[in-house]
Formats: sequence, C-alpha cells, structure tokens
Amino acid sequence: MHEQTIAAKIIEDAKSYGNVKSLTIEVGDLAHLPAQEMKEVMEKLTDWKINIIKKNAIIACKCGYTGEPKIIQQLHDNNIYECPECNESLPQILEGQHIILKEVEVEEETESKNQTENDNSNEDEDEEYYDDFDSINNENDSKTK
Repeated sequence: MHEQTIAAKIIEDAKSYGNVKSLTIEVGDLAHLPAQEMKEVMEKLTDWKINIIKKNAIIACKCGYTGEPKIIQQLHDNNIYECPECNESLPQILEGQHIILKEVEVEEETESKNQTENDNSNEDEDEEYYDDFDSINNENDSKTK
C-alpha cells in the first residue's frame, strides 16, 4: 500500500506550512497512482479540500514521435502505454510520471503558499512524490532500524 506512504509524505510536507485548509496536487497520467486514487486516499486521511490537477504524459519514441502516449491500461502501480505512431512499448517518458505538491493553503494566512510557475518559482522547487519510490522505502527502512 505505497499510496499510504506517498500520502503520508505529502501530508507531512503540507503541515510544515501551518494549519492546512487545502492542497493542490499534480498527478501525471503515468504516475504510480491514478489521479482519482490519489484524491481518494488524501480525502480518507485528511479533512482538507483536495484539488487534483491531471498532467498529460509526454513520451519520446525511437521512431521520432514526441507527444502523448497511447495508454492501454492505467491501474494502481501498473501503467501500460505505447507509442501511438509505431506501437513501440515503453518509449521514454519525458513528462507526466510524477505526483507533485503544487499548492498548500493554510488557515493562519490570507494568502495561500503557492509553488507554481506564476509566483517566480520553478518546477524544481515543487515536491515530487514518487519520482523514485525505492528512495521512499529506503528512507522508511532506515527510520525503523
């Protein structure tokens, strides 16, 4: 149930801003949790308003195609996709494989704390969840030892 681990990390990071009212989370088409599943787990674990932004995946294929993949199956931790031009399976993913905390709105402040491109920050400053699930597991393993 790694969705619990991902959600717990997002919750921990959001709470560092203060008393949370709402979150905006970007979920890529090829992230390891579908957007709806991410929303459901966050709503079960918090009483915050959860906004989900779906991010289209972009792939690059050996045939020269760059664009959205043909997604054949999208399940929990299992995405099957291919190039829509040549049907090559597993072309390189350029975008749309991450879960990113984009915005945290807290009660103590009148303005929300944003991490968006519009406030002079860049995407490198956004928190990525499930860029590398093994690093989350290794971090949790080291805390239990």
